[in-house]
Amino acid sequence: MFWKKATAALLACTVLTGTLAACGTSESASAPVSESTASQTSQSGDGEKITLRMAWWGSQLRNDITTQALELYTQQNPNVHFEVEFYEYSGYYEKMATLAAANNLPDIMQHSGYVDQYIDKGLLAPLNEYIDNGTLDVSNISPSVLSTYTRGDTVYGISVGSNTTCLLIDMAVLNQAGITEVPGQMTYSEFFDLAQTVYDKTGVQCCIPEAWATLTLMARDKGYSLYSEDKKTLGMPDEIVHTFFNIYADAHSQEWHLSPEVPLEKSRDNIETNPIVDGTSWVTDLYSNQIIAMEETAGRELTPVISLKPDDATHQSAFLQASQAFAIAENSQHKEEAAMVIDFLTNSIEANNILKGERGVPISSTVLEGIKENVEPGQQKVFDFISQVSEIATPCDQSAPTGASEVEPLLNSICEQLDYQQITADQAAEQFIQGANEILARTSE
Repeated sequence: MFWKKATAALLACTVLTGTLAACGTSESASAPVSESTASQTSQSGDGEKITLRMAWWGSQLRNDITTQALELYTQQNPNVHFEVEFYEYSGYYEKMATLAAANNLPDIMQHSGYVDQYIDKGLLAPLNEYIDNGTLDVSNISPSVLSTYTRGDTVYGISVGSNTTCLLIDMAVLNQAGITEVPGQMTYSEFFDLAQTVYDKTGVQCCIPEAWATLTLMARDKGYSLYSEDKKTLGMPDEIVHTFFNIYADAHSQEWHLSPEVPLEKSRDNIETNPIVDGTSWVTDLYSNQIIAMEETAGRELTPVISLKPDDATHQSAFLQASQAFAIAENSQHKEEAAMVIDFLTNSIEANNILKGERGVPISSTVLEGIKENVEPGQQKVFDFISQVSEIATPCDQSAPTGASEVEPLLNSICEQLDYQQITADQAAEQFIQGANEILARTSE
């Protein structure tokens, strides 16, 4: 998630653990069962009582709809119950690291860019066996999407959807400033000018996009990646790092930019407290699959536009990527049943009529076609935005190296020093280049 991790340590993770039991109503018993679900029911219907632990991060909307989908699974497979654990993103991987150390990871885990660390340590179960025997049906999934969580010939996770980064704009505030439209993809100069105009006319401030996202996209804008191909160093020239920190410092010095304390009080890491929700900011940066939750939390319509680009960009940084994945822990005692659940969440039209692409546009072509007639206007907006980005998108970067979990906090720590003018932009750049390369060299050994 493209939020400021420098605030993560100050946020207590929200955890709810509960057991999902079958409703057992006659209505659910007569509900239509998809082909995928039918095969699952026949395998697990009268077997041993199984409790699966499942963990994910996300908004309250994600928590609610994922819980509802799991309740539907239990209705159709009464011997299977779930213990669910959901967190804010800021605390998720810290909690998973603790559980991994105790060999007690949940049976099913939501994963994202840090998945390689779990693969390298043998913490995730290969899924090929369940794909080969038909438990996990991937026949309607694009090979490029499936490859996101494949290492060599081994599949370790099934993507939950496809998404991209974006800016989300409150056009009602811009209308007050006499602005009725914005470019589909702004340059930083255009964004700075827009931010100044909005502030002058309305007094509403904003933040530039989060540091990690900005630096990643700036590298792509020049045809580079954040990391080198061998993942032992940064993958971009030092000049790009210096440009990033100078733009970052320039933005934070402007009167239209929110003070450093605001993201601490109104965390961008949490949809419920994001500054755009209460109008503190007129724009925020996020992933496209979060648009619906943000609109529902804010209680008003918001407009997505493609992420910013430098004025002198030589390449298109916009991309489509496989969203988070569901993976199975190697320590799970119920791997096959966990694979059935992942198949259900991937291929059941009933389940996806509940999930409605909140984690990203469904990866199954059959499911995507099957839920179209039930898609609400907000979700259709997301589908349309993904379609717009797909026309210009360039390939995704390679997966993050093990050291990324240290490089990202380093960047945010240095940015925090810059926020409070404890160092200059060029000093910040030199600190980051040296520190990041040292981390990558050490962790790649």
